[in-house]
Formats: sequence, C-alpha cells, structure tokens
Amino acid sequence: RNISGPVLIEFIVETDGSISNVHALVLLYPEFDEEAIRVIKSSPKWIPGMHNGKPVRVKYQIPIRFSME
Repeated sequence: RNISGPVLIEFIVETDGSISNVHALVLLYPEFDEEAIRVIKSSPKWIPGMHNGKPVRVKYQIPIRFSME
C-alpha cells in the first residue's frame, strides 16, 4: 500500500496540563488515526495556557503526518 498524509488531531490541554477530549478531525486510515490519538493521549503533561497570570484550558489542533510505502 502507498498511504501517506496527515491525521489532524484536536484536544484540550486542561489547567493542570493533562490532555482531554482527544479526537481526529481529519482521518487518513483507521490504524494511523488510532495511533495518532494514542500518541497524544499518552503524552506527558503539557504546560497550560495562561491568561492574566492564571492557567486556562486551551484547544489545540496538531497534524501528525504518516507515510507507508
């Protein structure tokens, strides 16, 4: 198979840096989609966004590119 392209993942970084609401917005291939979601869910805590010196929730979208030749 010749499959390549991005999987667009959307998620929220909570005020404590944990990740929630992970899902794929742009799908590529079921196994790649699942792997991209797994990688984001298993990532270490992030640094939350700050607003007026206080941590806030932030929504992110990240493309994860796959290539299988």
